[in-house]
Amino acid sequence: MTLDEIRSLDRDFLIPSEVASVLGTTGYAITVQVREDKQNGINSFPFPTIRIGNRVKIPRIRDGGGGVIIVLP
Repeated sequence: MTLDEIRSLDRDFLIPSEVASVLGTTGYAITVQVREDKQNGINSFPFPTIRIGNRVKIPRIRDGGGGVIIVLP
């Protein structure tokens, strides 16, 4: 998925497989890293992550004008 495709999505959360290609990795690798980060109390990513059970969600941050700011490199 490209950054433009991610921007066009109309959801409040993304999943690792959607941002993986932008980061040059796999959804699985993101999920594993988030799991380790949460266990160690850190965040290795330049954006917030949420872990719910085995699922990882990446919240989209909306600006005040209704646009979407996606915090990805």
